Amino acid sequence: MALARSKISRILLTSLWIAMGAGLIVLLVAAIQRKNTRACKGVEIEIRASGNNYFIDKDDVRRLLNATEKDYVGRPLKDFRLAKMENQLKGNVWVSKANVFFDNNEVLRIKVSEREPIARIFTAGENSFYLDSNLARLPLSDEFSARVPVFTGFPNAGTKLTKSDSSLLKQIKTLSQYLVADSFWMAQIEQVDINAEGKFEMIPNIGEHVILFGDASDLEKKFHRLYVFYHEVLSKIGWNKYAAINVQYRGQVVAIKNETTNTKTGNDSSVANEQRVRQMMSWSPQQWTGGDSLSRALPNYPATRSVAPRNTVTPLKTTGANGVQQPKMTNTGKNSNPKKPVAVMPGKKETRK
Repeated sequence: MALARSKISRILLTSLWIAMGAGLIVLLVAAIQRKNTRACKGVEIEIRASGNNYFIDKDDVRRLLNATEKDYVGRPLKDFRLAKMENQLKGNVWVSKANVFFDNNEVLRIKVSEREPIARIFTAGENSFYLDSNLARLPLSDEFSARVPVFTGFPNAGTKLTKSDSSLLKQIKTLSQYLVADSFWMAQIEQVDINAEGKFEMIPNIGEHVILFGDASDLEKKFHRLYVFYHEVLSKIGWNKYAAINVQYRGQVVAIKNETTNTKTGNDSSVANEQRVRQMMSWSPQQWTGGDSLSRALPNYPATRSVAPRNTVTPLKTTGANGVQQPKMTNTGKNSNPKKPVAVMPGKKETRK
């Protein structure tokens, strides 16, 4: 008797599971048939860009898909090939991600994420391109220009990169991201030249000097030494006193005097600029946030400056006996003895007040 009851229970349980499975299949088929009969009720395009830089717009998305909203509205949902549409969008070099789907209201959602340029690079042949955080080279836009650090003198204008070229691009990425994250240096550094040795030489917006930076190692320490030199030396004796400031040697700043500049004379604008820079260097971090720091600090200074490809800075270096690049130590003044460069040792740590 007990055995018969057990068999009956198993049969009933099995029948229940079969009935539930059949019901789910019926519901699924009904849902598919219902979806096939439904039509697209609208199209929404969303573009996620980096900051305010839009290198593609909604019209570009429509052109990539070879269709407008009118071509989509009213079409059965079964006629849409969503995966194919996503691949069409990803075919554009500026598109990082693309998601195409229908929401619960039968509205076609097209979401596109742009690549984020982190640097603009001029090659030695004066070609130009953007670099993104994935080290992809991006073309320029006729409509928009990204406010990113400018690098000149990149040695390879071709599509095939050497191992040294790839290493250099990684350094450019590291240096550029550091500059963008610090509004003071983003305002002060006009462009970064790449010399024949693959080292960085920075051209400042204020001051007639070249910053011999070396490679992208120890970024924070190098910029700290440079900042201390600005704060303790240049802000007091003048921004055109030195022709070159070398921060690539550990624990020191080597400054080479500018023999052609008369520091006792100057026009009113240069004096005003120096006063503004002193004010900039006394600002708190909160005062640096938002807007173009240099434009706010120097109201009469051009908000944007056309930067031409530049790789003509004479390297102030000579090769020592051990093959290591050393700062130039000669003085070309008349009847003058060779002078050693002035070395400033910012031993104490200093924070911006």
